Amino acid sequence: MVAAFRVSGAWWFLPVMLAIGVTLPVLNDVPLTGYPVADLSGAGIGLAYNAPLLAAMTSYSTRGWAQLHATLRPRRRGAAVVAAGFWPLLAGGPAVGCLAVCVSAQTLPQERAGWLLMATFVAVLAGAAALGVALSWALPVVVAVPAAAVVAFAWVNYLPATSSRELHQMSPMIDGFATTSQPSRTAVTATLVLTVTLVLGVALAMTVTRWERLSRPLTSVAVTVAVALSVALGWLVVTRSSQELNLLAAEPRSTPLSCAEYSDIEVCLWPEEAGRRREIGATAARLNQQLRAWDLPPISTVTARPGEEGATTVDAGRGLAPGPMTLSMAAGYLDQRAGCQVTIGRDTEVLVVALALAANPAEDGLTDVVSADSLAQARSRLDQAAADQAAWFRAGVSDLRCPPAS
Repeated sequence: MVAAFRVSGAWWFLPVMLAIGVTLPVLNDVPLTGYPVADLSGAGIGLAYNAPLLAAMTSYSTRGWAQLHATLRPRRRGAAVVAAGFWPLLAGGPAVGCLAVCVSAQTLPQERAGWLLMATFVAVLAGAAALGVALSWALPVVVAVPAAAVVAFAWVNYLPATSSRELHQMSPMIDGFATTSQPSRTAVTATLVLTVTLVLGVALAMTVTRWERLSRPLTSVAVTVAVALSVALGWLVVTRSSQELNLLAAEPRSTPLSCAEYSDIEVCLWPEEAGRRREIGATAARLNQQLRAWDLPPISTVTARPGEEGATTVDAGRGLAPGPMTLSMAAGYLDQRAGCQVTIGRDTEVLVVALALAANPAEDGLTDVVSADSLAQARSRLDQAAADQAAWFRAGVSDLRCPPAS
């Protein structure tokens, strides 16, 4: 065991991976939202460097192994030799990379979506390690090491930057997620199929032959077939999927909401936001006082899940000040009245700000998220007589229009 750590270089490389994985999210100011899936995905930015480095390290470490250990050739399969001599990199690399993600995110997966996300991270790092071994087997070391790093870097960093919805589904999801979304099942399936096929293809190609010096054209063909097959199967999963694809590789969050009733208002928030239910309920009650004064239907249900019929949507994420939270509830009320997510133009923004100011006269945090002009107009409207306020606001609500279907 000690010899494997020494020969593979894992004794110094794995601590470097851990340091990079923990430090990079801090240097990039990745925020922690309290939503484990979003935090793990954001902390996964460490894979942007760790995956290429792991591919290059495995490629460099396995150089010349067959020639140096000629006595093993007649009796050991190629895959067995690599597993015995380099398992600290092949297994430890993905393990340490994912440990760094959890440390940086300050959380562990707590639901199915989180575990699937971590499974894709493990698979991507394992695929990068397998790619490095395969290229070292097929190419001269001076070509294999940079090639492994470049291919892994392009996979993890370039694919998410393209305008192709299909390519976005085949790369690790390290861009973070909103509290209302989670990794799409198509992206998870495609990434796992691609990486598992790559790892198994490389292992099979090295198992069917004994560990002996084969011609580089033959080994290059075997590696090319394994990589091409993995990409083709991943692409097939994406193109045959019935799910609507997007550039975020995301789908609506499926986590059950945590609900409670306050002042005859049902408040349903995500589990990590449950501590703000009383605050949300009190804010909705203040909004209802103004809505009744303006002769408009009050809020009966507040939810963190967008698109629920008859409910007012609110953003109650960690660290969100009372002002922006009230603003989001006011916008949610207008969406609920319009029956869709309305386009926030200048006039609509004044309506939202006026309703938020009515419930939050102190303007706590509002000045940071809305324009000074909208604040001034909303204050001017609220300084009018009560009847004029009500007439203006009701007219604005009746003029709300849904954006045209795309």
